[in-house]
Amino acid sequence: EALTLAPMRCSQFLEVGERKTKFGRRFEEGIEKLVVWYRKMLIVGLRHRKKVLLAAVLIFGASLFTFPFLRKEFVPAQDQSMFLSRIKTPIGSSLELTSERMRQIEAIVMKRPEVRRYFCAIGGFGGGEVNTGMMFVTLQPKNKRRLSQEELMDYFREEFNKVPDVQAVMQDLSTRGFAAQRGYPIEFTVRGPNWEKLVEYSEKIREEMTKSNLFRDVDTDYLAGMPEVKVFPNRENAFARGVSIRT
Repeated sequence: EALTLAPMRCSQFLEVGERKTKFGRRFEEGIEKLVVWYRKMLIVGLRHRKKVLLAAVLIFGASLFTFPFLRKEFVPAQDQSMFLSRIKTPIGSSLELTSERMRQIEAIVMKRPEVRRYFCAIGGFGGGEVNTGMMFVTLQPKNKRRLSQEELMDYFREEFNKVPDVQAVMQDLSTRGFAAQRGYPIEFTVRGPNWEKLVEYSEKIREEMTKSNLFRDVDTDYLAGMPEVKVFPNRENAFARGVSIRT
């Protein structure tokens, strides 16, 4: 503003010592009237200092009573015509099952005229999470749809979770840069020295949050029941054939 826009504007209607254009002269007259009015008000204020200070304190005190009735948010969500959905199938599900469930979710998305385009990825960005997927949905501009982004997210949340074996979580991308690590408005980190107790308490917290109507899209990083394969090499046979354990 100060280095680019203001000099550009001033070059069009300002010369040293005077205004060029009719708009510039009218603007200057307005500023001069404002200065005169401010000087008069300042004189009145200085003559009644106690009353001015008392009025300021009363106005400040009255404003505190309105605070509980105001909606407060550090970074309000915006309708950016896009959102992200994270999809999970049961732990241990195959990539084929996750892909099939994602096709069912795609069919739900394609039915809505508010959707402009979408993109799906299965297996996570690393490719190793076979029971997960994500979908980026871009909506039509706000002036071309009846429902807001939040209303559509609520609709898709309900419809996606109706698909068998699917847990869907919605994420508003407009608050992601100002939110916690994973980009959700509220995140808890549960820590402790005992792994069994840690799992027990984190599950209790998740259950209580799920019961409350204050939360939605409750999820956890802890994955219970993940299939595991343990390999125990036959060291004698490996040694007899000259095969090292590292190989």
